[in-house]
Amino acid sequence: MKNNNNNNIIIYSCPSFKKARIKHEYYKNQNILKNKWLINFSKNKKVFIVTYGCQSNYRDSEIVTNIFLDSGFIITDNKENADIVFINTCAVRKKAETKVFGFITSLKNKIIIISGCMIMQEEIIKTIIEKKIPFNIIISMNNLFKLFSNLEECCIANKKIINVDSNFYGVNENLPNKYHNSSFKAFVNINSGCDKLCTYCIVPYTRGPEIERDFENIIEECKYLASLNYQEIILLGQNVCNYGLKQKTSFANLLDSVANLNIPRVSFLTCHPYD
Repeated sequence: MKNNNNNNIIIYSCPSFKKARIKHEYYKNQNILKNKWLINFSKNKKVFIVTYGCQSNYRDSEIVTNIFLDSGFIITDNKENADIVFINTCAVRKKAETKVFGFITSLKNKIIIISGCMIMQEEIIKTIIEKKIPFNIIISMNNLFKLFSNLEECCIANKKIINVDSNFYGVNENLPNKYHNSSFKAFVNINSGCDKLCTYCIVPYTRGPEIERDFENIIEECKYLASLNYQEIILLGQNVCNYGLKQKTSFANLLDSVANLNIPRVSFLTCHPYD
């Protein structure tokens, strides 16, 4: 931990492209850290969640929504009456970054939490600090299980928190699982990240290395969606065609197994050209 006294910022970890290229520490099923403070704090608190970017970002925002709801918060679609604004960002285009900064500066008297791909870049954190762009917590999706402990520290100590880790990735299967984007179409993550390290692509640095969900857990989630009468399932990953290499199965087998659940429409995003 590094305490930045000049800016009233506590830095637990910062993004590093150098760290993102080397061997990572992996986790599985980290529990969301909660305590008595959170139960009292969350009462009648409203959260506005805004999402920029791809379908994976929208699925991540569904997960964030579930975490807040499961902890007693109220989700609102009106940023003006929100106590907390959670911003899930994109890093693919400069325009998305400009939109995020413009949106942040429009917020008044809110707890501002910034996450997503954009904040996985070293220069973005530097820009936010140097230009004094408003925020309370900057936290990476892979550190989301620390969200509420960081929120408690932020509120009690009146400090800003940066907790972005480029060397720590994994899979959480024990999160509250509800779907908010649509009542007939659902996104299902099957893998995340990429190992290709193409010179033109930032995905391995913002999404981390390629990590697969267990085959059985994916099928159980799809069965649950079928029981809710969902009409379309979209399997998500940065490189879905590569799924199965680490589990002695194949993406074709997964696709066939999901299709056999009597879901009317099954699709997937996205594939790397190599595969």
